[in-house]
Amino acid sequence: MSENANPAVPGTQGGTQTSRLISPRIAIGLVIVSMLSLIAFFALSAYAPDLRTDTDADAHALSKTAIGYAGLRVLLNEAGIDNTVERSTPGRGGPSLVVLTPPPGADPKGVLAAAMPDENAGPALIILPKWFALADPERYGRVVKGFTLDAKIREGMLKSLSDKTTIAERRGEKPPGLVSTIPSLSVPDGLGKIDRLQTISGADWVPMIKSGDGGIVLAKLNGASVYVLADPDLMNNHGLSDLPTAALAVAIVKRLRSGNGAIAFALALNGAGRTPSLLREMFAAPFLGATLCAIFAAMLIGFHAAVRFGTPRGQGPVFARGKTALVSNAADMIRMLHREPNMAPRYATTTRNIAAMALGIRRQDAEGFKGLEREDEPGFDALMTEAHWVSSRSGLIAVARRLYEWRERIIHAR
Repeated sequence: MSENANPAVPGTQGGTQTSRLISPRIAIGLVIVSMLSLIAFFALSAYAPDLRTDTDADAHALSKTAIGYAGLRVLLNEAGIDNTVERSTPGRGGPSLVVLTPPPGADPKGVLAAAMPDENAGPALIILPKWFALADPERYGRVVKGFTLDAKIREGMLKSLSDKTTIAERRGEKPPGLVSTIPSLSVPDGLGKIDRLQTISGADWVPMIKSGDGGIVLAKLNGASVYVLADPDLMNNHGLSDLPTAALAVAIVKRLRSGNGAIAFALALNGAGRTPSLLREMFAAPFLGATLCAIFAAMLIGFHAAVRFGTPRGQGPVFARGKTALVSNAADMIRMLHREPNMAPRYATTTRNIAAMALGIRRQDAEGFKGLEREDEPGFDALMTEAHWVSSRSGLIAVARRLYEWRERIIHAR
C-alpha cells in the first residue's frame, strides 16, 4: 500500500467526509420553539387590548401620564365612589355615569353611540382632548408637552351630537376663573392655573360651568343626559395635582351621577375595546380545554411523523421479476377475467398426477387408484365429473378441498 494513500474515514464515502446540514436534536428544538411561539402569538393577539400598557401617551383611564385619567379613578375611590373600566359599549342601565375620553380624530358616530347607546341610557360625560403629547424619550412612562389640537378636529368629534358647536382656546396660563351656573354645583376657590383654557359654545349646549370670559367649560346637551367637559386639565393627572381642581373634579362627578352605582370609564373609543373575537373565545372557558387538546394532538401528530418517516426507500422496478411475480401476475389476470371456475378440471388432473407420482404409477392409468379408494368416499371419477360442473368461485374451492382430501387418503392408504 502506498504511503500517500489516505484510508477512508469511517462514515464517509470515497474518503471525503460528509456533514449533516443540521442535527436532528436542533431541528426538533426549532420545531418546538416555533410551535410555542406561534401559540403565544395567537394568545397575545387575542388579549392585546387587555394588555394595553398604562405608560403610553394616550389620554384614557389606564394612562398614568400627565394627560391620562388613572389619577381620577384613584381620587374617586378615595372619595367613596366606585368605578370600573369598560372595554365594551353595552347599554348604560348599570353605571351611574359613563366617562368617555375620546382620542383626537375620534369618529363622531362612535362618540354618539358610546354616549347614547339606547333610549334608556344613563348620563355620560365626554372629556374632550386638548393636548398632542409625545412620549418622553429620556423618562419612561412620561410625556412631553406638545401643542394643542386643531379646533376643527375637536369640533368634528361632537358633530353627531351638535353640528353647531364651536371650540375656543384662551391664550396664556392663568387661573380659569370658573363660575357655576347651577345652585347644586359649586366651584372651589383658588383653582390652579390652566394653560390655554378650552371652552365650547353653541345653541344646543346648556352651560353648567362658565369661564370668566363667558365660554362654557362644562355643558349639557339640550334634551339628553350627555355632558361635555371642554378642558381635560380639570380632570387629568396633571390637573389633579392641584387640590382645588381635584375637589372640583369630584364635585362634578357627584353632580352628574344618577344614583349610587359605580362610575364606568369606557375605553372602546381609545382602541382598547373588547370586541367579539373567535380567537379570544378559543383561549377562554369553556373552549380552552378543546384548544389545548387540539394543540396537544397536533404536537403528537408532528412527533409521530418525525419518528415514523425516515429516509425514503429507493424506487423499485416498474415490473417485478422472478417466478413468483410471474405466477402472481397470471393469478391476478385469471381473477380479473373471472376464469377461476374453468380451472377446476385442470386442478383435478393435476391432483391425480401428483397422487400417481407419489404412488409410482402411470399418470394416465387411473385404474391404479381403484383398490385404494374407499367405497363410502367419492372416487376420482366422481370428483372429476363434479369439477366439470363448477360454475363459481365457491364451487371451485369446495371441489378443490375434496380433491385435496382424496389425494391425502390415496397417498396414506398405501
